[in-house]
Amino acid sequence: MPGTVGSGRTARPLAEIKLLGNYRQDKHGHRIDDLVCIAGGKPKRPRGLCKAGKDWWKWSVTSLPAGIYTEADTGLLHQALCWWISWSKAVEAGDTVEMERASRNYVALSKVLYFGPVGRTKLVAAEPHKVKGIQSRDRDNGKKD
Repeated sequence: MPGTVGSGRTARPLAEIKLLGNYRQDKHGHRIDDLVCIAGGKPKRPRGLCKAGKDWWKWSVTSLPAGIYTEADTGLLHQALCWWISWSKAVEAGDTVEMERASRNYVALSKVLYFGPVGRTKLVAAEPHKVKGIQSRDRDNGKKD
């Protein structure tokens, strides 16, 4: 029986093809499943952060590739940062009620922002970057300069 719609293997997403360095305009340019970047810029870090806030921003925002979070995400990132700071202050003060409240709100925002090892697998940068350790195929088809 000849193949029908959906009988073949699933095509790799363009983001993965670009990440691996195998994207070719002539081969993949017609596909429409590419992500469209509707926002640009970097999130703005608030001024006057305490040490816990600076550490959180470094771990959660600065350490990720450019394009994961944009200027449009600044508000949510600031909210998550505030809950992180509230939690760290409650830990220092030994206030278990405030720790629980801040933790609950931070976890809720973390799910929206895809923090954590499982959530990060769903993040795609607007501009893919080469990951060390992943080798791409040479696409010059043996042509010499």
